[in-house]
Amino acid sequence: MKERGGGGSPSSALEGGELKILIHGYSVYFNHLVELIPARFYLPADDDKPCDSDENLSRSVTYEELRRRLHRRIEELRSNWNARPSEKKKEKKEKKKNQKNKKIKIKKAGEEAEPSSQGKRKRDEESEEEKGEKKKAKPEKGRDAASADLTFGQVKIGAEDDKKKKKKKLCKQQALERAKKLEEAKKDPEKGEKVSKKQSWKAAVRRAAGVKVHDDPKLLKESIKKEKKRQRKHAEKWKERMESVEKLRAEKQKKRTENIKERIHQKRMRRIEKREKKLMRP
Repeated sequence: MKERGGGGSPSSALEGGELKILIHGYSVYFNHLVELIPARFYLPADDDKPCDSDENLSRSVTYEELRRRLHRRIEELRSNWNARPSEKKKEKKEKKKNQKNKKIKIKKAGEEAEPSSQGKRKRDEESEEEKGEKKKAKPEKGRDAASADLTFGQVKIGAEDDKKKKKKKLCKQQALERAKKLEEAKKDPEKGEKVSKKQSWKAAVRRAAGVKVHDDPKLLKESIKKEKKRQRKHAEKWKERMESVEKLRAEKQKKRTENIKERIHQKRMRRIEKREKKLMRP
């Protein structure tokens, strides 16, 4: 019995030693696994920080130390992430402010430049107008001189046409009477040829100037007839319209008077009914 008891104590001691060896081996293995993780995943990437020496790199890092560093890095990332929206807002505000200031500067510069550009534009326009007037005046002078000296069959053109242009426009009836007189004058054997030449020349000049010439009695008669017909139609339409308006007004007035009479009659009947009811009471 004694031998068996004495033999049990060395075996238990061996078991305790083996356990320590196993634990040490596991710790070394896990430390080796942790060291395999790259440093960029748990250390801040900062170039300004001093580089670690070879001694520090070779030093074994415990699991607790790595966990603390990892937590610290996570907290830094969180704080940076939370700070980003506020920074973005600040950047947006600054951009808006800068854009607003640029717009104000551009507007001020445009307002300052506008009066000078307007004055320059006005001066340019005035100079162009003066040049145009001078150019127009030269051919007009030549044309006036030529027209003043121009004669055709003892008929002077120029001053007389200008005077006639200033006269009021003749109505079609007056133009017809004038055309009839000219037709009669043309029939005269002595002066007919001169009158026809004079009239044809005047008509040609007026047509060239863009003025309508009413010298044909037949056309004038037709146009006068058409105008009278148009006036009659317009007068008839106006008359019909006035009659319809008057008719509607009379109908409305009639209806109004009938309604007034009906209301008066109803009031009388109500009074009579009230009086009869009072008389019928005991």
